This record gives sequence, C-alpha cells and structure tokens, in this order.
Amino acid sequence: MIDLSQLYDNCVYSSIAHAIFILREPFFAAGQSWDGMNYCFNDFCGTRCTISFDPDEGIMAGAACGDESERVRKYPGFKAIQLFENAPDNIKQLARKEALEYLYDEWDGVTQPMATVAFWSVGGEVVIDEDIDSFKKNGGAYLITIAVSYDELCSYWREEYNLSDEEVSAVELIYKHFANHEPVKLEQVSIINQDCAGYEDCITALEEIGIAIEQ
Repeated sequence: MIDLSQLYDNCVYSSIAHAIFILREPFFAAGQSWDGMNYCFNDFCGTRCTISFDPDEGIMAGAACGDESERVRKYPGFKAIQLFENAPDNIKQLARKEALEYLYDEWDGVTQPMATVAFWSVGGEVVIDEDIDSFKKNGGAYLITIAVSYDELCSYWREEYNLSDEEVSAVELIYKHFANHEPVKLEQVSIINQDCAGYEDCITALEEIGIAIEQ
C-alpha cells in the first residue's frame, strides 16, 4: 500500500487522465471529479468512492459504497460512520463532515450516507481496517487499483481509457506542470481544442483540480 502523499498524487494523475479521456467520451464526465479536496469516483456499475484530504492536518478519510456488497443490507439501521470505529477522532470528524456527505443514498425509504468500506490515514500511511480481499469484494477495489506506483498507474489508465501516445503525452505534461505549480498553455496540449465533443467537460475537470489551461 502506498503512502498518503502518493495516494493524493495518484488521484490527481487519475483525474488528469480522465479529463483527457472525456475530450472524446463526454458521456463519462461524471466518472471522476473534485470538490475542494474531495476526490470522487463513480464506475457507473454500482460503486461510488470518495477520498477526502485535509492537507492542513495531513490526514485523509475515504469511503466507498458497492451496491453488490451484502453490507448494504445492514442499512438503514446501520450508520456509515460506524465503519470508522477504529479510526482516530480527527479522522471520524473528517469522514462525517466530508467523505460521507458525498455518499448519500436511499435504502428502504431512508436517505442517509451509505458506505460498505472505509479507509483512512495514520502517520502518513493509508490504513485499511480489514482483510484486503474482503475490502475489495465489498467496494474497495478502486482504491487498491490506484494505490500503486506511478508507472503502474500510468499503464492502468492507458489501457483502461485506451489512450493514444498523444493523449498519454498530454496527461504527463499537464501532471508535470501541476506538480511544479506551473501554468499550462493551450498551445502545449494541442489535443485540447474546442472541436472536441468533451472540450468544456475537460476544461471543467481540470479546473476542479486547480489546473487552468491558458490561451
């Protein structure tokens, strides 16, 4: 399992890959998004995940809901915050105020935050409070997928999104500029143009991370 800093970087890289992908596939624009320091993922097949970062405190709280997990049957009597039972108090507070607020759903007529797995950070390390296989089975597979090395993540998104060499180069350029706190000029990423079906969605996705494409 990677550390917290790498997880944040991987979420950013994943979102940039997604932004380039939706240039040609805008239908999937809602698959990844950011709201402040909250990173959200939706696979459109019943799994939603939110990872909430607090850079001031140097902590993270994440949760996911897998509709195919037997754990959804515990609701509505079960409360999602109970998944953070063994987490530190500041993690529980972050989960309650941020991560779980993005996972509202309705079950048996009751609308409330619903999650089937939770994870968090302690001392800069990502913690999963259960067996990995059980975690993946119950909605946590996406975290395991992106909690890998930089090279593995690049290869994953290239294959998952069927990215061309030009698209991969654009992702890597934007990511490098983001890491160096440098602006990105439109002329540097020529594949981002207004003729693309998902141009506006791409620009919005990048802006959510704090990346502005300058003319």
